[in-house]
Amino acid sequence: MRLLTSLVLTSSIALATTIASAAPTYKIRNFYSSGIQNGDRAFISTEFVGSSATFDTNSIGHFQDGTLRIGGTHGGTYGWNSAIPRDVNTSGNDYALNPDRGDKTTAFGGEAGKTAKLSEVFGHSNLGYLLDGEAERAWTLDLMYGNGGYITANRSSDPELLMLERGANSKLGVRAILEGGSYSQPFIMDFHTNQQAGLTDYTLDTLEIDGAQQVGGIGVSLDAFGLANGTKILGYQYFSDDSGYFEGPDFIGFVASRTTPTPVPEPMSIFAMSAGLAFFAKKRKNRA
Repeated sequence: MRLLTSLVLTSSIALATTIASAAPTYKIRNFYSSGIQNGDRAFISTEFVGSSATFDTNSIGHFQDGTLRIGGTHGGTYGWNSAIPRDVNTSGNDYALNPDRGDKTTAFGGEAGKTAKLSEVFGHSNLGYLLDGEAERAWTLDLMYGNGGYITANRSSDPELLMLERGANSKLGVRAILEGGSYSQPFIMDFHTNQQAGLTDYTLDTLEIDGAQQVGGIGVSLDAFGLANGTKILGYQYFSDDSGYFEGPDFIGFVASRTTPTPVPEPMSIFAMSAGLAFFAKKRKNRA
């Protein structure tokens, strides 16, 4: 895959402020979840102000692959199942973007070694997991539906992507990842305090902070990416730069899409399907 990391591993404040930001974004209302405060929490459903679109558990698009690339101090590249170093207390912010969890959320597998994996953060739709970002640090995160899965851009201006951020006080860049390894135009999601509506009962206190913070969120239309109708989206690249413009996003390891990913049949499945159709066609011919 062709990786456009140079855009974000250097200061890009000029780019960030000129990116088209007129695509429809929606405040959340009637957000429902269940679980333990500051612990394991499951998404149930949500609605959006100004749209009739609703998301529920059938709208969750699970990621199955990903790569995190961090520039500068403590930089590195981490795959889907790589051990990513973590800041697990409030004494320092060493890592530009690192896995974090609610104080009562199920521990990561590498808890003893102060590590966690992208597959743990994003593979279970647990609202108690997140990636904690620091201001003035550059990184990119590619998240893929995997196994040939994709969703399709359409002409609807309704929200089709749901993102949540602890603190509701930062911004997060995003691009759609397209077939062939190319990227769409970027879009900046702004989670500042006016986006907290509808999530009043969802606060989160994690290991890296010393008190509960309100979780905010927005719905984003895929129109944000400026894609032709029918374009396949294989995943998303999230990003921040080293300018301070993004203010250190802390985004929840949960992404919901109004369209669930469409899997591509495995070669053997395609062969079996073709053989089955040929069998029935022959049977029909014999009956004629």
